[in-house]
Amino acid sequence: MNRDEFLKSQKILRLATIGKNKTPHIVPVWYRYSKKKLYIGTNTRTQKAKNIKKTKEFLAVLM
Repeated sequence: MNRDEFLKSQKILRLATIGKNKTPHIVPVWYRYSKKKLYIGTNTRTQKAKNIKKTKEFLAVLM
């Protein structure tokens, strides 16, 4: 299975951001992979969105 096939076969990834007091904030999120891009939707009021807006950093993990 190549990378594109793998990404299309999965539906959930783990999104890690830097939370309060510099602690990790890790949550499962649904995603869509299309045309070599990952799309993640979330409400702007979620902690993960606030963390990304503040630090501009995140890590996505697929297993």
